[in-house]
Amino acid sequence: MRSSLRIAASALTLALAAPSLASQVVISEVGFDSGKQWIEIQNLGNSAEDVSTWSIYQATQTPNKPQNYWWAFPRGTSIGGGKFLRVHWLQFVANCPANNLCTGTTIFHFMFGLFAEPLDQSRGALALFSTQLSNQMNNPTKIQSWVSWGTSGFKREDVAIQANRWTKNSAAPAPSGLPLPSLAFAYTNPSGPNSATDWFLDSTPTPGKENLGGAFATSYGVACQGTLTQIARQFVNSVPAHGNKNYLLGIDRPLLANELALLLLSIRGDGKILVRNCPYWLNPLVVPFVLFVPKVGNIAQFSFNAISPDALGGMQFSTQWGVFDVVNDKLGLTNGVQMRFGMK
Repeated sequence: MRSSLRIAASALTLALAAPSLASQVVISEVGFDSGKQWIEIQNLGNSAEDVSTWSIYQATQTPNKPQNYWWAFPRGTSIGGGKFLRVHWLQFVANCPANNLCTGTTIFHFMFGLFAEPLDQSRGALALFSTQLSNQMNNPTKIQSWVSWGTSGFKREDVAIQANRWTKNSAAPAPSGLPLPSLAFAYTNPSGPNSATDWFLDSTPTPGKENLGGAFATSYGVACQGTLTQIARQFVNSVPAHGNKNYLLGIDRPLLANELALLLLSIRGDGKILVRNCPYWLNPLVVPFVLFVPKVGNIAQFSFNAISPDALGGMQFSTQWGVFDVVNDKLGLTNGVQMRFGMK
């Protein structure tokens, strides 16, 4: 399977350069392992950023007792253009690794006498504020980055939404399993309102390195019911990143008893070609690679776990599903998904 997909992909248009990123300092990755938790900050700009007057904000939702905490970056802290800074959460300052920061472990290490809580892998929120002043903590112009996972509705999440840093009612996935994955930023929208789709669980955390290496996955076009009983749409569950072993494509509804699904891989088209009155979202001049995807139960999904996104690093192509009712000779086509596999 690995070799056949490589051969097919080699016929496609491949390897685009990673998109340029806006000048911005963001939370780029969060590690949740007990006793060695960390928050990675990245400067996506080209120039160094002085963050010595900035702070990290933590919001929690302990049952019936939502809390919020603040930690101040030390004086003289700067992050070079394109560089990373890892902050070790609730760890001793004296034992801090070189070129990293540690928050400390007492109430005296945190702002406003509030201390902090360990990062809860099931639900929580973190933010970057470009201030350490209590009277500025509800100022939308001071919030630079936000991520909430597991659920939504944390204190000051409304400030992040107002600041165009987060999307209402959105929550990134909560890490689970062993080894525990990190929560990683996908760089899809560094200067706009982020949401759950801009974050993924990385089973191979990459502190001090970019999470994706230019990977992305975006839906385009529209699904067409054609002569099917129900419309079928293609979905993608995350991004084809280095370390993301759970990346898969699928159809958003169970297939009926007489239906089967074919996954088509090619390069992106414009939908102007119709197949039984349904738009074909792949390039008609490029022969597609066709995969019959057996149903698991009545669900049609294709996982790249057996292939590994790393084996396809840098490749770019598009996909579309055809759904056939083989008994009644009916056909429908999904929307397209364009993707680029990240590199180490």
